[in-house]
Amino acid sequence: MNPLDQLRDIHQPPAPPWWPPGPGWWLLAALILCALLGAGWWCYRHYRRQAYRRAARAELALLAARGEEYDIHALLALVRRTARAGNSDSPWPALPATALLERIDRRCAGRLQQALQAEGTSLDDLAQAQYRPSSGGQLARGSALHHWCAWWIRHHREDDLC
Repeated sequence: MNPLDQLRDIHQPPAPPWWPPGPGWWLLAALILCALLGAGWWCYRHYRRQAYRRAARAELALLAARGEEYDIHALLALVRRTARAGNSDSPWPALPATALLERIDRRCAGRLQQALQAEGTSLDDLAQAQYRPSSGGQLARGSALHHWCAWWIRHHREDDLC
C-alpha cells in the first residue's frame, strides 16, 4: 500500500467573523468618537460666542425695515453695542463718531470712504450728519453706512476691537 494514498485534503479554517472587531478597531472607534465630540463641543462654543453677531444682524434688519430713512445715530449706536458685546474691554463705545467711522473704514479696507466719496461726502460729513435734520442726501449716506456696518458685523475679529 502506498503511504500517499492515506493523505487527506487540507481543510481551510473558517473565515474570521466580522463581529466582534479586534482591539485596533475599538481603539480607532474611540478616537473617532473623541474627535467628533471635540468638534461638536467646539461648534457649540463657536455658535454661543457668535450670538451677539446674530442679535446685531437682527437689529440691523429691524433698522432697515423701519422705513426709507436710515438713522445714522442708531447705526453707530448698534456698532458700539456690538463692539462692547464682542469685547467688554473695547474702547469702541467711547470713541467719537468720526474715529468710529475711521475704524470701520480701516477694517473695510477703505471701501466705506470710497462709497461716500462717490456720493460726494466724507467720513466727517457723515459723522456730523447724525446731528442735522434729515435730508435726501442722508438716505444715500445712510445706506452706504448700513451696508458697511452690516459687513463689519459679519466680518470683524475680536482682536480688532482693542
